[in-house]
Amino acid sequence: WEDIPEIIREVPDSRRKEMVAETDVLSTFKAREFMRELPAKSGLMSFSSMTVGDYKAHLPEHIEEEKPTGLSETITSVSPLAGFPGGVATGNAIHKIFEELDFNRAEKSGWQNDSRVVEMVRNLLARFDLINPDSEAETDNRITAVLAMADKVLNIPLPGSDGTFKLSQPDIALRREMEFCLPVTGSLTAERVSAVLAPAESAAFKLLDSETLSRWQLQFPEYLPEQGYLNGFIDLVFCVEDRYYLLDWKTNNLGPDYADYNKRALQQNMLDSDYLLQYHLYLVALNRFLENRLPDYDYERNFGGVYYVYVRGVDGADAETGVFYDRPESGTVSDLTKVICG
Repeated sequence: WEDIPEIIREVPDSRRKEMVAETDVLSTFKAREFMRELPAKSGLMSFSSMTVGDYKAHLPEHIEEEKPTGLSETITSVSPLAGFPGGVATGNAIHKIFEELDFNRAEKSGWQNDSRVVEMVRNLLARFDLINPDSEAETDNRITAVLAMADKVLNIPLPGSDGTFKLSQPDIALRREMEFCLPVTGSLTAERVSAVLAPAESAAFKLLDSETLSRWQLQFPEYLPEQGYLNGFIDLVFCVEDRYYLLDWKTNNLGPDYADYNKRALQQNMLDSDYLLQYHLYLVALNRFLENRLPDYDYERNFGGVYYVYVRGVDGADAETGVFYDRPESGTVSDLTKVICG
């Protein structure tokens, strides 16, 4: 190739000249010195990252967990979802169905027979592998069961600050899957949060014995940041007559009968699963949002309460089974906001 003209006339000899910088680079350029002080254990957190299992993990080893008693033995009606498995698939499917459903449809009799609704439920159950593609009869039974449950849930009279109301009524403004990202600038520790929540002082847990309530204590994992941001999604935020409510769907399998979802059983499960913490975190986020968005917002006047709806346990007649309700004191919300946000 050296004999081919017009391509390379001369091969440079790297030994001919030593490459020397004209200036002293080391004395001219240097890395900037980092002067900011980073907060210890800062990061992104969520309700799931704050919990370390169920309530039993927080109890001393020598204390036995009491099994909640049911209602009268005469209440033996079986939930439409009794045949559905527990676990993530059922939970995700039911949540997604309530995201897609037009609640106002449930106000009319026979809405479950609408072909579009049936097809939507069929597709979502199939997405989460909850129907048998080889059995049309089994598939139809599961679709019917889900729609029967939804009809009960959307038409149950919920206790509100101004009387009862139904989720299917047309005057309700809804916001589904409301995301929040809350700045955590305080010192978020299990001890401080537990002291604020104190279920022994809450009317929402009045059916549990004093020993159960007094030994309740949150336990955060060691890796949890103490500062940063708290991220989450509220299943449903809605407004009725200028009062705002938050709601969370629960598919926890406490048993096949409605009696398994009586008020005492739900109060126990709310503690077992640390949902007491969950809804207070949601409440702090929603309350701050409303304070910033509504010029005349007042917690006492405009916040209606919190619902945790255990969909397997709603019998459709009243809220005596399957519905947990609380409206925390404004002082509790204020104190927890200070712990979280400084």
